[in-house]
Amino acid sequence: MEDGEAVTALETALHGLYNQLRFLQLTRNFTAFDGGPEGLSKRIAKPHQYFAVTKAVGSTIQAVASNGKAGVVWHTQGSGKSMEMELYANLVARSPQLKNPTVVVITDRNELDGQLFEGFDRSLLLAESPKQIRKRSELRDELSNRTTGGIYFTTLQKFGRSKSEKDAGADHPLLSVRRNIIVVVDEAHRSHYDDLDGYARHLRDALPHATLIAFTGTPISFDDRNTQDVFGEYIDIYDLSRAVEDGATVPVYFEPRLIKVGLASDVTEEDLDKSADEPRWAWTIPSRARIERVSPS
Repeated sequence: MEDGEAVTALETALHGLYNQLRFLQLTRNFTAFDGGPEGLSKRIAKPHQYFAVTKAVGSTIQAVASNGKAGVVWHTQGSGKSMEMELYANLVARSPQLKNPTVVVITDRNELDGQLFEGFDRSLLLAESPKQIRKRSELRDELSNRTTGGIYFTTLQKFGRSKSEKDAGADHPLLSVRRNIIVVVDEAHRSHYDDLDGYARHLRDALPHATLIAFTGTPISFDDRNTQDVFGEYIDIYDLSRAVEDGATVPVYFEPRLIKVGLASDVTEEDLDKSADEPRWAWTIPSRARIERVSPS
């Protein structure tokens, strides 16, 4: 095909899909089956999922042998990050270079943790069944005693310290020094920045040599919070514009409008100015109890 020539969907399939290596990869590693009461259902990775997961596995292998920062998969909302994490977990678990790693999927919401776990639990692609961690003590026991394999789901908050540890000013206890523990963080932009005395610090104290990889639709970059500083460089970017072009998500339009606001016939601008200048303390804090909470004696 010449430069600038339009490419049809058929040509994309012929040249992008039907070469032997890629076709075998798709059928073996990028086709997932779910078991349920209604029978089997089949899901096949979309192009952006295939390329992102392939690059993420390669980046993880490099990170395990270096600084532990595999990077950030920046894929917009609705692009299928849950399936990407499922495909990724399957491939890293089977990678000879990673020597049967332990995969820990971390979220910061119980609801999200449950949704992800249910998706993985239905999957027939994974070599072993995932386990959802429900207690802090269970998390510590599992990661301390595990030497190979395992797929765990937990929330970041379960890396918190016990009351006795807090009272003693102790750090979170060390759970494992293994390098082939892969921590997969979903919606990573919302947390993992409190590396002085927060859950992110406790995670690092517990698993100092683990490799971290982030999946998020909205990475952030501020002086005090930067997703790439924590997890590494971008592995793959699939933003809203690309998703709209592919038909994966619908476009979002913003139409600014000026709302006409008028005054009641018996109210003047002078009345508004006078009202704005009046003391409003009693309006915002009407009860003595609230006053005492705001300004205790």
